[in-house]
Amino acid sequence: MNQPIHPDLERQLIGGSDLLSEAKNAARHLSGIMQQIHGGEWDISVNHDNCFVLVARDFSDRKGTPE
Repeated sequence: MNQPIHPDLERQLIGGSDLLSEAKNAARHLSGIMQQIHGGEWDISVNHDNCFVLVARDFSDRKGTPE
């Protein structure tokens, strides 16, 4: 069974950039900026299968606290 190699892995093998890591690093960078602006902890999710990136505030530390 000969499965095709992921395009990003192929690009790395010939000396190109690691775009998967660049996408994750960009999301981490954005979460850091959001933390500086709004405080709190931030979660990231990068899903290449569904072409979706999420940077969202983690409000779990506020559970059970009155507003």
